[in-house]
Amino acid sequence: MGIRYLHNNQIRRELWDHAVNHSLTGKIYHLSWYLDAVSPNWHALVANNYQLAMPLTWRKKLGISYLYQPLLSQQAGIFSSTAVRPDQVQEFMSSIPTRFRLAEITLNYGNPICPGPFRFQWHTTYLLRLNNSYEEIARHYSSNHRRNLQKAANRDLRFTSEINQDEFLDLLEADQSPGSKILLSDTNKPLLIRLISAMTRQRSGIIFGVRDPEGSLIAAVLTGIHRQVLYYLAPAMTNTGQEQRAMFYLIDRIIHQYAGQDYLLDFEGSDIPNVARFYKGFGPEPQSYPSMRFNRLPPLLKAVTPGRFH
Repeated sequence: MGIRYLHNNQIRRELWDHAVNHSLTGKIYHLSWYLDAVSPNWHALVANNYQLAMPLTWRKKLGISYLYQPLLSQQAGIFSSTAVRPDQVQEFMSSIPTRFRLAEITLNYGNPICPGPFRFQWHTTYLLRLNNSYEEIARHYSSNHRRNLQKAANRDLRFTSEINQDEFLDLLEADQSPGSKILLSDTNKPLLIRLISAMTRQRSGIIFGVRDPEGSLIAAVLTGIHRQVLYYLAPAMTNTGQEQRAMFYLIDRIIHQYAGQDYLLDFEGSDIPNVARFYKGFGPEPQSYPSMRFNRLPPLLKAVTPGRFH
């Protein structure tokens, strides 16, 4: 197959993005501008003039180079204009340069795996097709979701997409959830700002939100848009928003806006039971995708590295 390892400055971005946009499984996370935002020095494995390719998102810690899955990038792995075979997955994994001593990365749903030297684990995301009418989609909401939407309907909430970056960051500051705290860490906040700026330049993202009757933003979600897929990337909500069931209302309004069109809503997970239950209440279908890990460190170092490389 002739797989080549390319450093960042060797990657021809026009060929890369053309291949992503014409592949069977290319996602927003594969696009060069997205990778530049979340992992600026990413490398790549490519074959057949970019017809098969895979990003390598990496960094160095304690003198050790390792592969990791960047924030706000649920899936990566191999994209191709044809169906990827299990043996091709194994060949790509075996072509990861030995300079990378550790790896913990996700592939994508189009990357089939077979027994071999690498450790794989399966994860679940949830996808909601929006080509049916809103009434037909809403008919499959859970009874719990319908009750919460009725409570939200009595609050005079307002759906909006007129939210700027600073207002969204302020909302994240007000959100006390672990996810928001991770996004606003000293390491991750610059990444988030780069990504929002890149999505704005590329016209590939919207911040949807909910305001209360006084106009205060009480819930929002950073949403990526690529090839008719809406990516539910980064939600945030105040305590008031939680009390008023604003996130139920927000997702319902996104569904209402895109219903009857050839769009897909990707909830981006989750393996966390309570989060998965919330997403499943809107009636999506589950989809599995694998992650891969390896540890090439000497035995003495293997015992002390778990948890240090994230």
